[in-house]
Amino acid sequence: MSFKEYTIQPFGENALLIKWEAMPSQTLFRHLTVAKEALTNQFQSEVILTYQELLIKNISATAQCIEEVGEYLGDIQASTIETILQRRLRIPVCYEAEFGEDIETLAKAKKISTQEIIELHTVQEYLVYFMGFLPGFPYLWGLDTQLHTPRKAVPSRRLPAGSVAIGGEQTGIYPQDSPGGWHVIGHCPIALFDVKDGTGSLFQSGDLIRFEAINKQEHRELSKMSLVDFTNSSYLSYD
Repeated sequence: MSFKEYTIQPFGENALLIKWEAMPSQTLFRHLTVAKEALTNQFQSEVILTYQELLIKNISATAQCIEEVGEYLGDIQASTIETILQRRLRIPVCYEAEFGEDIETLAKAKKISTQEIIELHTVQEYLVYFMGFLPGFPYLWGLDTQLHTPRKAVPSRRLPAGSVAIGGEQTGIYPQDSPGGWHVIGHCPIALFDVKDGTGSLFQSGDLIRFEAINKQEHRELSKMSLVDFTNSSYLSYD
């Protein structure tokens, strides 16, 4: 597949924004990842990846630089996009109402049962596109369209770390206690971001994950595991 349809434009005086017309997908992600690495090396600049864009920082936003970047992208377009090795991670989630404060409200709004929400949420395989807005927060692509939901009009003042939520066309996991405007449907008992033992975040861009529904007892038992133990456990990966 070719990704020749894109625009390059100034983003302030010292950055360029490249935006592709193609919709987010694993194939586009692989292409952006290769392009990001190539542009970083070629222009010795920091390059930030999002769903359909690359932002090149610390580069003059001149017509000459835009032309140079365009020519270099053309060479990348003609190259072979290698398959990126992707980890497959299984993430436990308890969807009981006491952990998913918005799941019943969401079910009523969608006119489906809470069990159907759980099934729709767990059947998908999600791609970790990139990390933000908090350290360790994964932006996941692949949410079933039936679960697409506008963000809350009034954000919650505090969502506990591990909250699994839906916002817009995305789903994600809050790695720390935080205010948040997404609809919480469950809770992951594992501390997925931990700087104390040097692990940092479990996730990295390019990972594939599946959510697995667990009960309260399983949630209680898994909450005793550290991130290091979880990372080294047989539970984590799936085929």
